[in-house]
Amino acid sequence: MRRAVEAVTTGEVAARSVRQPGGGYVEASEVAWELLSAAEEPFVQRLRSLVELRQPHAASEVGTGILLGLANVKGNEMCAVFFETDFIAEEVAEVVEAMEEAGLRADRANDLV
Repeated sequence: MRRAVEAVTTGEVAARSVRQPGGGYVEASEVAWELLSAAEEPFVQRLRSLVELRQPHAASEVGTGILLGLANVKGNEMCAVFFETDFIAEEVAEVVEAMEEAGLRADRANDLV
């Protein structure tokens, strides 16, 4: 998870946050959120899939891994998190919510970030 999020660069954000054909402009923070979410989505989808398959132990492990990965993201000026500083906290909240809805323990998540 950490590597996937950190792999989204500010260069990618800059390349996509330009004037659009037909007018308009896409904000860097909007592009950053989109790219970061796409990097995280396979992990969250795996968590939800395990919940649906009634595999609570595996789902708990994946959820904890997601949370640890997010907690360890190093958002420097080369990482897209630089443009969207709220991404980590909001995604942690989303993962914790998904885990709790599935009856999984995520009570130490606030200690991670």
